[in-house]
Amino acid sequence: MHREIDRRMLRNPREVLEAARAMLAEGDVLSAERQCARALEAARRADDFQSMADLAAALWQARAAKIELARHAGPRAIVARIDDVPTPIAPGLYLMQPPMIGADGRTLQETADRRKAPAMVLSREPMTRKGKWPIVGVGTQVVRVLIDPPEPLERVEKAITKDKGDVLPDATWFIGAAVALGDAALRAVDPEDPPQHRVDDLLDFLEAHPLHEALHTALIAACRESIDAPPPPFERRRGAFDDPFGF
Repeated sequence: MHREIDRRMLRNPREVLEAARAMLAEGDVLSAERQCARALEAARRADDFQSMADLAAALWQARAAKIELARHAGPRAIVARIDDVPTPIAPGLYLMQPPMIGADGRTLQETADRRKAPAMVLSREPMTRKGKWPIVGVGTQVVRVLIDPPEPLERVEKAITKDKGDVLPDATWFIGAAVALGDAALRAVDPEDPPQHRVDDLLDFLEAHPLHEALHTALIAACRESIDAPPPPFERRRGAFDDPFGF
């Protein structure tokens, strides 16, 4: 059996990687994800960009496996109130919708992770007048993208969702929505910024939306660029996401 990663091991990223790979080999993908995420934060505090690149690769491996487990478990629930969450939390795909908000979706994702239930949680906001669903990820940054709902929906002005609000999408829609949200975040990263700034931007976006392969790939590349890069010549610009649909 693998051993749990303690604070001492966080000072040695190679130990963390070895332990996380053992967890993945045993199928404990959620423990591997948690430990890689913790070690990634520690490596950033130490400016250890080489270890960050390796950890980000292992982190995506764990998250990709989690997504696959959630996808195979299938659509689970529309969550408009906390009582809609099954007890215990079951693996699968969850859609958070009003009156719940994006921060509630993040809480549900983190709770499912802690309880070792492989889940993918997406959060939507009220349908727009053009019939789109805003999908939102919440963290240090807030990320949004407008996408088509799983089927054309009639607008219902009196409804808090602005539609009939009882459509549970299939797995294909969930995966497409997750990709679209991550792509929106990726477009907000300025490729002309110093690599260290891009590392921090990408970490912020992954906090808001951790289930996107290209964000991890971009983080790995930015970490590798940062290894021998000079210190940034200016302060990092924050809040770069162009969000016309903010709270």
